Amino acid sequence: MVPAYPELVLRDHWQPESGDFVSPGQGFEVREAALEYRPRRPEESVLYGVVAGHLDTFLARQRERGRLVPRFVERELRAFLDCGVLARGFLRVHCDACRLDRVVPFSCKCRGFCPSCAGRHMADTAAHLVDRVFPEAPVRQWVLSVPFALRYRLAYDPSLVRDVLQIFVRSIFASIRRRTGIPASNRQAPCGAVAFVQRFSDALNLDPHFHVLALDWDSAVTCRADQPICSAISSGVPNSCIERRIFGARFPRRGTIRF
Repeated sequence: MVPAYPELVLRDHWQPESGDFVSPGQGFEVREAALEYRPRRPEESVLYGVVAGHLDTFLARQRERGRLVPRFVERELRAFLDCGVLARGFLRVHCDACRLDRVVPFSCKCRGFCPSCAGRHMADTAAHLVDRVFPEAPVRQWVLSVPFALRYRLAYDPSLVRDVLQIFVRSIFASIRRRTGIPASNRQAPCGAVAFVQRFSDALNLDPHFHVLALDWDSAVTCRADQPICSAISSGVPNSCIERRIFGARFPRRGTIRF
C-alpha cells in the first residue's frame, strides 16, 4: 500500500463583477487533500516484468552451467512476485464508522530484494533509531568495504562476518577514545553504535560491507539534563588499524589469504 500524502491544492477564484480570475498572490484558496491509501500495482512496474519474464529462464540456465542459484535467493525472488498482488492473497479491512471496505494485499516482508518491503523496513528502522535509540548527540557514519577477492568468503561465512564487524566496531571505539584524550584500552569510557551489514552494492552485485552509526562524542563526560548536547570530536579514520587487525589476523587464521 502506498500512502497518498497530503498536498496543497491552489484554486483561483472567479470574480463575477469583472469576469476575471484572481491572480496568484492576490487571493486563492488553499485546502489539504484527504489522506488515503492507494494500493500499489507491482505488476505494472518494469522490475516486476523483468523478474516475472526471465526468472525461470535464468534459474534453468544457471543449472545447466552447474552454477546453482542459492535457495534463499530463489525464495526471495519468488516471494517478490507474490508481494502486493491481490490474486496471491489479501486481507479485507472494514471500518464500522464510515462503512468503508478495503482489500489489502499481502506483502512478502523480505529485506533483500523487494523495493516496497525493504523501503518500509528502512523507514521504520530509521524512525525507531531517531525517536527511541540515539540520544541528542552527534552521530557519524563509518563504512567498511573489503577487497573483491574476499567478498565471496564473507557472503557465505556468517561467523567471519561477525568477527570482522566486531573488530571494525572496536577499532572505531578505540579511535573515539584516543581522539578525546582517553586511552584506547579504557573500557570505563563506553561508546555506542548501531551496525548494519549490507550484502550488495547499488549495482545489485555481491558486495558485503558494513555501515556503523557511532556516537561521535565523549560519553565518559556526564551531560546534565539542561545540557544534553555534547561537543563533537574531530574526525579521523583508523584505516591502518582496522586493516592490520582484520586482514592480518582473522583471514589468515581461516586459510583465506596469506601474507
